[in-house]
Amino acid sequence: MATTFFTGTLLDVEDFTLDQEAFRGRSRAIALAIRENGAVEEWLEVPNLADSGPDDRHFTLDRETGRVIFGDGEHGRRPAPGSSVEAAYRCGSGRAGNRAWLALAVGAALAGFLAAFLRHRGA
Repeated sequence: MATTFFTGTLLDVEDFTLDQEAFRGRSRAIALAIRENGAVEEWLEVPNLADSGPDDRHFTLDRETGRVIFGDGEHGRRPAPGSSVEAAYRCGSGRAGNRAWLALAVGAALAGFLAAFLRHRGA
């Protein structure tokens, strides 16, 4: 089960901060749901954007300050200013929920790695 702790509008993609009290000291994975042009897409937290491609919906999160960093269009996608955003973290549902969440996170990481590998090979 995901717990929503922020709902609002992304006014400035360069200066977007979440209330870190919701996740400080916890190893919970954060997911953002961003609505752009009528479509809602899930964005995944990654350790860094170095291996993210221009279309990857990834972000990094400074867990001490709550600052969210989106891609620059080359390393990770950049959401449009004015998009609606909802932030949630995964909690509850025991081991089964943790496995499902982990599978999603690992799948996204492997997809990002594969995309970076193929770009590097010129495929």
